[in-house]
Amino acid sequence: MRFFALSGAVICSALVFCGCSEDSSDDQLIAAVNLAKQGKWQETAAVADKAAETYPESAAPMLLQALAYEKAGEIGKAIDMAQRCVEKNPEDFTALYTLGRLYSLDPKRQDKAYTVLEKAISLRKGDVNTLILLGNIGMKNNEPTVRIHLEQLVRRTDLSDPEKAKAYYMLGICLDKENKKNDAVKAMRNAERFCKEKNPELLFYIAGFYAKNIGDHYKAVSLYKRFINRYPKVQGFKPELIQEAEDNIKRLSR
Repeated sequence: MRFFALSGAVICSALVFCGCSEDSSDDQLIAAVNLAKQGKWQETAAVADKAAETYPESAAPMLLQALAYEKAGEIGKAIDMAQRCVEKNPEDFTALYTLGRLYSLDPKRQDKAYTVLEKAISLRKGDVNTLILLGNIGMKNNEPTVRIHLEQLVRRTDLSDPEKAKAYYMLGICLDKENKKNDAVKAMRNAERFCKEKNPELLFYIAGFYAKNIGDHYKAVSLYKRFINRYPKVQGFKPELIQEAEDNIKRLSR
């Protein structure tokens, strides 16, 4: 499932939240955001530094600086800048989302991401990017509230089919952990329904769920066979995963 970088559209929205739009007279900020849209990160950082001097309390230049540091591979500096931004703008959705997303990229600080993103989602309920991150991080860290966010996520109408399939799969895992077997199976059926040609690998994991968690070997074998048929068509497929699926079919068919 996707992890989002700030797109040009999100950067522009950050400027709007901070009281600056592309129609304003804040030339430095406009120049910085236009450079960011073009992927010119060194130039973005330089202009954003100047804008930060002009607008020391504004979130926009700090967010642009954080993004530029991230693109340069300096995650530590990016996080430090995002933290400063949140300290000065504690109720700014984009600042919180950016900090949470950056935390999720740093193995040493991933444990902080979920709390920050939960605050972000409280400010903009239903935001799809934030829900996706909450789902990924919450599942990884076994967060007790992750099911709530996954249930919101699967109700979104703007997810691609592969994203919806992954969201339903994670929801099924959550429900199974809560011993809600029937609901878990319903979620897995939806995951299977939305699993298309672009993400056949998910069929492998759904098959494993049926085999290990439900004990439905017939269903698992059927899914493994569908996976083997589709997976080699995907660029960069892993032959060892096909071998594992074939071994699982032999074991489950005995």
